[in-house]
Amino acid sequence: MCSSDLSHVNLLRGNQVVPLEALRATSDFFRVFEMEPRIGRGFSQADMVPNAPGVAVLSDAIWRQQFDADPGVLGRSITLGNKPYTVIGVANPAFRLDSRVDVWVPLQIVEAPTDQANDYNFIARLKPGVTRGQAQDDLKRGLLQLKNTYPALWDRSESVQVMDFHDSLVGAVRPALEMLMGAVALVLIIVAANILSLLLTRSIARRREMGLRAALGATAWRLLRQLLVENAVLCILGGIFGVVLAEFATPMLMRLSPLPLPQFTSLHFGASAWLFAAGLMLGCALLFSLVPALESRSVQLNESLRVNATQIAAGRNLAQKSLVVGEVAVSLVLLIASGLLLTSFWKLMHVSPGFDAANDLTFKTSFTDEQAAT
Repeated sequence: MCSSDLSHVNLLRGNQVVPLEALRATSDFFRVFEMEPRIGRGFSQADMVPNAPGVAVLSDAIWRQQFDADPGVLGRSITLGNKPYTVIGVANPAFRLDSRVDVWVPLQIVEAPTDQANDYNFIARLKPGVTRGQAQDDLKRGLLQLKNTYPALWDRSESVQVMDFHDSLVGAVRPALEMLMGAVALVLIIVAANILSLLLTRSIARRREMGLRAALGATAWRLLRQLLVENAVLCILGGIFGVVLAEFATPMLMRLSPLPLPQFTSLHFGASAWLFAAGLMLGCALLFSLVPALESRSVQLNESLRVNATQIAAGRNLAQKSLVVGEVAVSLVLLIASGLLLTSFWKLMHVSPGFDAANDLTFKTSFTDEQAAT
């Protein structure tokens, strides 16, 4: 499958002009991504023939915004630029390859021995059992054939390389995402340490209660199960609240960004995000239960029964002191990292372009070559 870069096109609806982003694609575009249109069909080989009647597949968003989600849009004639197109399908709403695409049209390639343009992006799905190395060798053979057929179009040093599609989308921003993930992990550690410190204080206050339960025959596993249930409820409620807050806050944070962010996916919570959140909830529940349980085991049963809750010393035990030291250390690292990131961001936003940018205006046009010539 191959496609060309995004292009600007105007949807003409009476006296209304709607600017859209169009992507030209080959007949197997939707099949390669296993995302056939929600209604209608994708492109066929007949649509790829030069000068074939124009057809178009609308995005789910444009279908809803401009055509009121009308299933009868199939077969309707629309005008894109100065050319008529027939709507043959509406894309699957789960298809999030590029959220900027509003409409797909056929990529009708005309073979031209003198065409030296490099306007196409190629994406393929490996067959079962085919390795990346085998695909690389196959591409090299294809490039060799092209060089032999059109020797004037190729430089001797040109080559091809198989690249993972996911890496091609996030490769440039992966270091920044990893740094952000590290900062989030540090914040999570600080929060977990604070909660654990509070739970340790609570467990010290409950030594008499736990000692009494043990005296009545409760086993260590029974006491641990009680702590697990109590802390699991706390973690589940906090985790659900955090996920719901992130679901609503993420779009607003994306819009507040002063820099263009990658549109490889419209950030949303799927099964993987929920599984990750569930893993964090389970891990925190285990941590919040095991540490107080181990701390309680270090206290003799007779001592826990004799000591009254009001007689418990206000001083911290070894576990709490370790948590405080760890929190201070992690907070210091996070503070320094935040300062460095903010400094770098400030410098990037104030880099001199090398010319006076005051009162300058930039804009894009959507004219075709024929329209511009007139």
